[in-house]
Amino acid sequence: MLLATEQPNVGSKYRLAHRAEQLLDPRVAIRVNRSLSREEVGRALRDRGAPEACCVFVDRDMAPRVMTLDEALTDLVFGDDAAIISCVPGTLGLFSDEAPGDQWLLVARD
Repeated sequence: MLLATEQPNVGSKYRLAHRAEQLLDPRVAIRVNRSLSREEVGRALRDRGAPEACCVFVDRDMAPRVMTLDEALTDLVFGDDAAIISCVPGTLGLFSDEAPGDQWLLVARD
């Protein structure tokens, strides 16, 4: 499990924004350097085994969407929405908070 909780909801609505410390398991969350570009973040994920397609959960509705990794990084991660990109379920992902530059690689360790 890459999140510290299986239920990131508050009341009846899912909330990701501004909750990294509550949601992320510190054993697997690696803060991304704010100076990294979208391409560099994508490379870091690909170097760890991310495929071209990923499943994305956005704070607004948490409905899973399949997108290419590049689309997800362009449209969501460097935008104004909190999101989770699941590259390899339970093994590799990225959490992005609403503020650009607030991202964490989620990497399961053996």
